[in-house]
Amino acid sequence: MGNGSVGVAGAGNGNLNTPVVVTFWRLARGNSWQRGDVNKPAMEIPVLNIPVHPETLDGRDPSLLRGDAITGDRYYSREFAQLEWDHMWQKIWHVAGRLVDLEEPGDFVVHDFMNQSVLCVKQADGGIRAFYNVCQHRALRLVDASSSVRDFHCRYHGWVWGIDGVLKAVQDP
Repeated sequence: MGNGSVGVAGAGNGNLNTPVVVTFWRLARGNSWQRGDVNKPAMEIPVLNIPVHPETLDGRDPSLLRGDAITGDRYYSREFAQLEWDHMWQKIWHVAGRLVDLEEPGDFVVHDFMNQSVLCVKQADGGIRAFYNVCQHRALRLVDASSSVRDFHCRYHGWVWGIDGVLKAVQDP
């Protein structure tokens, strides 16, 4: 498997059966970025001649600058952090892990960000699906670290989900 990243975008309602949006970017031959099977033109950093992700904004373009000052409170203010969470972090892509960590069915990576946790799981058909890292019953976190499993088990009530997110067993329904 080549170089690549797994991206996760905020979506879904928190249930394990509700998939989270996943996309994959990889550095292809010729040092251009590819999203799935779609080629995107590569932008290069002129001095270093390094390919840049195709959705990277050029910070030298005056039309992209807002002109307001960046004040120090952006780095320590709880209110500003909440505004970022509400208006930005839930709406943009996050890098959840590397494709090299998802080689076999059942391999998964955990992506934790603020109060959210997402599992990106390699499927039997070679695809990768992402789910919220919680038990549907009581919202207990299912796993704490990246690993490989055949099923996901809730440690509290014993509910079991397959790597495809389907509920397989309920203890004492």
